[in-house]
Amino acid sequence: MSHSTAKNAKPAKGNPLSATPALSAVKDSRSPRPDAPLMVADVARRWRTSYQKILDLVDEGRLRAFNIGGRNPSGRRFLRIPPESVQEFERLNSTLLDPKTGRLLTPKPLGR
Repeated sequence: MSHSTAKNAKPAKGNPLSATPALSAVKDSRSPRPDAPLMVADVARRWRTSYQKILDLVDEGRLRAFNIGGRNPSGRRFLRIPPESVQEFERLNSTLLDPKTGRLLTPKPLGR
């Protein structure tokens, strides 16, 4: 009797866990889905600020985030920040005004 290895195993027909474009996008961190939650470091890089500043905003309740559980070896929480939360924070804290209308400029969507 031969045993197949995980490399050779093929998903059964109709298996909801079979490879799909959405799942492959999640596996490849170089090209995440536009709606994928961001890591704290991603937001810090986007805003050109420190990792700690983003944690402070989360702890103050000014930036929504969720903990995916546990902590890394240095004791930091595994937080993720929904793109909508980043956009909401940018919109609420924007000081950029459109010179023609006097209204706040809308930030560019993430991932574009």
